[in-house]
Amino acid sequence: MYNLDELLVLLKKQMDGSISETEAATLADLTARYPQIHQVLDKVQDDASLWEDLLRKLELQQKDEQAWEVSLIHRTHQKINATKHIVPISSRKSYRFLKIAATVLLVGMFSTLFITYSYLNRDSNIRIVHEINAPSSRAVLHLDDGSSLELDPAKVGLQVGENLTYADGSALGSEANLKAVKMATLEVPKGSSYQLALSDGSKVWLNAGSTLTYPLLFSAKERIVELKGEAYFEVAAKTHLASNGNTQIRTPFYIKTQKQTVEVIGTAFNIEAYAEDELEKTTLVHGKVKVHYTANTASSLFLEPGEQAQSSRVNIKKAAVQVQEVLGWKDNHFVFNNTDLSQALKILSRWYDFDIQYEGEIPQTQFYAAINRTNKLSTVLKILEKGGVKFRMEEENNRFRLIVRK
Repeated sequence: MYNLDELLVLLKKQMDGSISETEAATLADLTARYPQIHQVLDKVQDDASLWEDLLRKLELQQKDEQAWEVSLIHRTHQKINATKHIVPISSRKSYRFLKIAATVLLVGMFSTLFITYSYLNRDSNIRIVHEINAPSSRAVLHLDDGSSLELDPAKVGLQVGENLTYADGSALGSEANLKAVKMATLEVPKGSSYQLALSDGSKVWLNAGSTLTYPLLFSAKERIVELKGEAYFEVAAKTHLASNGNTQIRTPFYIKTQKQTVEVIGTAFNIEAYAEDELEKTTLVHGKVKVHYTANTASSLFLEPGEQAQSSRVNIKKAAVQVQEVLGWKDNHFVFNNTDLSQALKILSRWYDFDIQYEGEIPQTQFYAAINRTNKLSTVLKILEKGGVKFRMEEENNRFRLIVRK
């Protein structure tokens, strides 16, 4: 049996062209002895988005999961024979979602949908009048002098400091236009995402339909930014000289949203704070944060890794979550785990920038899937329609509208 960790390193090097002659010989020997590795490798050579599928497949091949999976499918089907809109998993690479979904079904959830990439080649009932492709990195920078700059979609991010530049060091515009700027707001429209590095070295990834307001240079004693929408932060730890002139103390970093203020202690975390959502959510990846509830300054929570603060109009509470599901967007995936149709479509509409209209009642369907965000919208909808939902896309006044019905 091959060593999985070593094999994955070899496959990654094979894909990015950094593999040595000795390593190539080792990989060739493995693929000769294990034909299934060669078959999978052939499929991902020309499609990097299938890399994660490769990892899952290799994990399953190394472990004896087949007997367990067959047994679980059998037990699950016994429980759900009377349930509508069930699409059982037929691909072994989706065993993670099968385990989650089986648990839900056993407690009587309704209209649950199991979906995998294996359904992409099946016939579709989707009526697409106009195709919507995967978005690019579009963003607009609003400056405090009232001017705005539409950023180059070919660039991957911004570098903030005394000289505001793209991440690769190229200039945004003339220095005269930026010389007097103190504050800026980065607006990432629906159908896009963007990255920036702040002047203190902190890094921010902004999701679709989000804005971040920040100073070009932070003050020595505190760092404050304001967020609307969703962003992932990796905050750099900083210190400054205390008032006694002898002691170095931590420089706090604050993220303000409508319902909460997050106080950071050098850490990585995700904040989801869209104005149209009932809850604002702060999820800690590592480190430590303190979340202050705006409606009641006496209410605050400390988070440990894997915990999420959820702020509503009436209270703030804490819950344990799966961090990788929350961060799926940052890794360019839609991750649905017991996600109802309306929430799934809301997430898709922010990315592909379309409106939603329901004909009749909203179908009661839950989804379990990890879907690459580089797919065209029609490809994603082809997956979701397996839940017994029908879609058609229309265009009016240069806006796309998705019509949804049972």
